[in-house]
Amino acid sequence: SASAAAARGDEAESVYDTEAGLKELAVYLRKSVRVRMGMDESQLKRIEYFRGNRFVKTLMEGPNWPKKLPRVTTEEQALQLGHELLKKHYFVRSEKLAEQGAMKGAMRPHPKQEFLGEKDAYYTWVFEGSRGWLNAMSALLVVGVPLFCLYPLWPMPLRVGVWYLSVTILIAIFSLLTVRFTLFLGGWLLGYDFWLLPRLFDETLGVYESFTPVISLEKAADGQGYYRLALLVALVAGGYWVYTQPTEFDSFVAAQRQFVADIYEGNLLADVSQESKDNIDKPKTPSVEDLLRELEEEEGEEGGAGADDGAVGR
Repeated sequence: SASAAAARGDEAESVYDTEAGLKELAVYLRKSVRVRMGMDESQLKRIEYFRGNRFVKTLMEGPNWPKKLPRVTTEEQALQLGHELLKKHYFVRSEKLAEQGAMKGAMRPHPKQEFLGEKDAYYTWVFEGSRGWLNAMSALLVVGVPLFCLYPLWPMPLRVGVWYLSVTILIAIFSLLTVRFTLFLGGWLLGYDFWLLPRLFDETLGVYESFTPVISLEKAADGQGYYRLALLVALVAGGYWVYTQPTEFDSFVAAQRQFVADIYEGNLLADVSQESKDNIDKPKTPSVEDLLRELEEEEGEEGGAGADDGAVGR
């Protein structure tokens, strides 16, 4: 009813008129509004920015709404809250640099600071949100850096575990890239651009946005028929070679397996014995046998030199 709507509107105004209410709303929006990564005008600092229409949509339809905050029901109310947050400097209106040579995603403050719920209105976050996670990561960094600097002093089982983990991550990344490229080639041959994690390497996005969407499928550009035919011929020829040369292919597979096994076992590292590593800081003192052998070699060289001199004198 109209009276109920008016009551909800009055409740929202009373909550959002307080600094605590606005801050709690900003904390929610900081986590919920979809952002993109960019650079500030000096191109030295990474920033997060969003579009005005996404801000309004999140205010009116955003999931996991805080229980303590009244729901925003009208676009007019959403625009008013955006204006209040802008006035309190939770974010600033920005514009993209249009100068030639400017980095992609570079932003600067807009000369007219107002809130517009439009697609081409950009706003950069100043408010950092809840600092609990940031403080935890900072503490982890302070503890982690010295800990990794002391890696040579770690117990051997721990060092082996880190080595296995690193190799496993490397193999997982390589496998993902191989599958991703194979799927793209298969879709391209059929006339489509099919990508698994299409925004994986977009440096302007955050972590979550880089993994969304999971797949993308679009019709490929026209005029690539000859390239598709050439690739298909190459794939058929390669498949025929594999089929007719099973021994060589089996050797290739075995070599790849051995390569992976060598990585895990550390056989591809420098061929230095463990004894040499353990005694690297100890002075090397020659034994008596080594000294006698060097003395005999010197006497032999002197005797050979004297014989050569006598031959020259005759």
